[in-house]
Amino acid sequence: MAGAFTELGDGVELGLRSAPANYQDRHGTWLLTFRIGLKAAQAFAAAEPELFDLYLRGGEEELKADAFEPGGRHRHNLLREWAPSLALTRAWSQEPRGTAAEKEGERLRGIVSTAFLYLREAGEGRRAGRIERGLNGG
Repeated sequence: MAGAFTELGDGVELGLRSAPANYQDRHGTWLLTFRIGLKAAQAFAAAEPELFDLYLRGGEEELKADAFEPGGRHRHNLLREWAPSLALTRAWSQEPRGTAAEKEGERLRGIVSTAFLYLREAGEGRRAGRIERGLNGG
């Protein structure tokens, strides 16, 4: 069991035994320092983004539902207080915005390229040329 947690996805070494404060209790549960726990959470979020986001959303929805129950009003405050940390942890499971925007730009460029090829095939070469020049910045 310990071997399963020493490495997470893509060879991310967690170093569970690197600090004496990290230990496995008699029930087999690992108790970690903050640094190692943070590293493990970030690695897990990157490796399993959908599962990680599902877990966060489930917790938020549960708090929202409980907030409207009698005596649960304080959960509204918890949601407000935890919003920044939830946003930060969500960011661990997402691609950097530049990378995602770049991929989207490439996808759209492919769609437009296909469109002007269809225009040429339909005998609209002049219009296709205008679109192609616009796409290439000319």
